[in-house]
Amino acid sequence: MKHMPEGWRWVRLEDVFQRIQRTIKTDVENVLSITARVGFVDQAEKFGRVIAGKNLERYILLRHGEFAYNKGNSNSYPQGCIYMLEEFEQGAVPNVYYCFRATSSEVCTEFYKFYFESGALNSQLRRLINSGVRNDGLLNLPADHFFRVRIPLPPIDEQRRIAEVLRDADANIARVEAQIEAAQAIKRGVRQRLFRYGLAGEGAPTKETRIGEIPEHWHLSEVGKEFYVTSGFTFGPDRHPRQNKYKYLRVANVQREFINLDMLAELEATPDEIAAKSLLEGDILAVEGHANPLEIGRCALVTSDAVGLTFQNHLFRLRSRTVEPRYAIAWLNSTWMGAYWEKHSRTSSGLHTINRSMLNEVPFPVPTGEEQREIGAILSDHDATIRNLQVEAASLREVKHGLMQKLLNGQVRV
Repeated sequence: MKHMPEGWRWVRLEDVFQRIQRTIKTDVENVLSITARVGFVDQAEKFGRVIAGKNLERYILLRHGEFAYNKGNSNSYPQGCIYMLEEFEQGAVPNVYYCFRATSSEVCTEFYKFYFESGALNSQLRRLINSGVRNDGLLNLPADHFFRVRIPLPPIDEQRRIAEVLRDADANIARVEAQIEAAQAIKRGVRQRLFRYGLAGEGAPTKETRIGEIPEHWHLSEVGKEFYVTSGFTFGPDRHPRQNKYKYLRVANVQREFINLDMLAELEATPDEIAAKSLLEGDILAVEGHANPLEIGRCALVTSDAVGLTFQNHLFRLRSRTVEPRYAIAWLNSTWMGAYWEKHSRTSSGLHTINRSMLNEVPFPVPTGEEQREIGAILSDHDATIRNLQVEAASLREVKHGLMQKLLNGQVRV
């Protein structure tokens, strides 16, 4: 902030906030961690267990409306992140977090929740952090240095008005995100009924198979019989781009249901190699390895804007022999397939993987060609609804970002 708006003044964090080092003397229901994109999460829900175990000696009791600075760096927050506790009345947080609470009547905590969320402290923290990341993954930033960072102090009434505007922006985003969740749940229900009963609906004749009930007239095949399965490029020194550069897709580009074409990397290959491993419209890409078992085997359909790209060895290309690709993607991304990969994937050094043989043996229900096209069209309509809502949510997040940029530095007064 180059120029301090009229009525605003600079203060140090320690002038209006106080560090908390409150020990835990009784049982605490919620043992919490901070994740960069989400904020506070219950360890038992997030990790399936309480990382702290039964001993909370190295934890701090944080109460509703108080703040914690997680010094762990991440791609989203390389200087760490600060969140206010809102979802819980109180919780135990690791004592490596710098925790603090407002001590001044001139502070609206909700205003500072948004101020810290905006990353406004990043430039100061970047200068203060000493020698990057320690062996334990935490940033080298002494507590006394952190609490001496400068923050703006607008008039309290203006803080409250700014917080109200940004709270409304959050409410709009939450409303659309709830609609997205509802639309996704509806799609899951429709997909489950279609794979069980087909287009005829409930009451239609079914038969029992190793994947459960399917319509009586469908047959159960395998991926390897319905697709040509190809692995991508394995990387070595000879793949560093030099003369024959080609753009390729990585695991990060292949999300469930769609391909993200941001930040494409390049590799070196011959024209003949590219001819064998280039993508055509209607191809399907499947993820071969991921730290999260729920993301193993996630698939995306290649659309016209990805035609001609190639792909790395942690992805498989499925090229249909006769199956309708939109139908295929619906099965390959189904709940049943997620459970299948969670059960069958292998684990090595924290990475869950599948191989081509495993993929070839995946059960694949096959309706008639016309049914495949109709089922694919039905589920594509649901996808379009979800995508439209996701675009709306992204637009609302951009609006909020713009408001934060203008309100939190006093560029626009309210």
